[in-house]
Amino acid sequence: MPEDEVDADDVDRFFVERSTEAYTQFYRVAWRMMIAPDTERSLYEAIIPPGPAHIHMRSMYLGSNHMTALTAGFWASIPVDCLLRTTRVRNLDVAQAGRLPAPSVKHPLASALLFRALRLNCLTKRYAALWLDLYDPTWPGCEAWACDWPQLEPLHDVGPEWARGSALRTERARRAALVETDPAQPATPTRHFTVRLSATPRGARLGRHLEAEQLHTWGWPYDTEANYTVTLLVPELAANAAVHGHVRGRDFRLRLTRHPEDATTPAPHTARPRHSPAAFPGRRLRPRPSPRRNAGHPLGNDVRRSVRQDGLV
Repeated sequence: MPEDEVDADDVDRFFVERSTEAYTQFYRVAWRMMIAPDTERSLYEAIIPPGPAHIHMRSMYLGSNHMTALTAGFWASIPVDCLLRTTRVRNLDVAQAGRLPAPSVKHPLASALLFRALRLNCLTKRYAALWLDLYDPTWPGCEAWACDWPQLEPLHDVGPEWARGSALRTERARRAALVETDPAQPATPTRHFTVRLSATPRGARLGRHLEAEQLHTWGWPYDTEANYTVTLLVPELAANAAVHGHVRGRDFRLRLTRHPEDATTPAPHTARPRHSPAAFPGRRLRPRPSPRRNAGHPLGNDVRRSVRQDGLV
C-alpha cells in the first residue's frame, strides 16, 4: 500500500491486531538466561514450537520463521559464544539479546546454516509445519556434509515432509552438525589480533603474554628484537589503561595489526634474557621517610623503606 494512502486508523488497526496475537502461537528461539563461562558452550538455545509457555528463561520471535530458525543456528556457533564470554555477560535478558549480532538471510551460507539448524531442532512432529515452511528443494542435491565424517549417514538425504529421520538423533551426527555451524579456520594469515581484557593488573599481565604469543605465531619468536621491544611497550600501555582508565564495568581492548611490509626475517635479540627479572624492572618508588614514624628512632632519618611495585608489568 502506498504511504500516502495509509492513515492513522490503518496504523492503529495494524498495531491492535499485532498486540492481540498470542505470543505462544509462533515458533520461537528460546535460551537459558544464565551464561555459564565454565562449560563447553556458554549459550544454550533451541527452537520451541507453538503452544508452550515458560518461566525463568527467555524466548523471541523475529518476525518470520525463516529468521527465527536462522538466528537459532547462528547463536549456536562459536562467534556468539566467544562474544558472550569476552564481554562477561552473565544473564542474557531480552534487551541484551537484541544487541547480539544476527545473521543475514542473503548470505551465501544462510541456506546451509538453516538446514543444519532445522536438522538439530526439528525433533518431533510439532516441528512438521516449520520444516515444511522452510524446506528448500535444493538441499538434497547440494547440502552434503562439509567434511568426510566417518560412520555418518548422508546429511542431505531428507524430503519435504517431516519424518523421524529428518532430525539428527545420534550424538556423533549432532556434534558434527554443530561443528559445521562454526566458521572455518581462515586460509590466509591473520593480520589483526584484538582481545578485550579486564581493567585490572591481571588483565594487563594477560595482555603482555597474549601479545608475545601472537607475535611468536606471526613469525617473531620470543628471542627476537621485535618481540622484545613490543613486550616492553604493551605492559606500559596496558598499565595506563588499567590504572587511569579504570571504570567499574568497563574493559580495555588490546589490538595488534600486522602490516604486509612487516613480513621480514626477524633478527634474534642478544640482549638480556627475556624472562630475567631485570628485563622487566617495573616502577620502583622510594617515598620519603615519615618524620613522625622515625621520630625517636635511634637511626633517625637513616631509616629507609623501599617499595617495589611490579603491579602491572
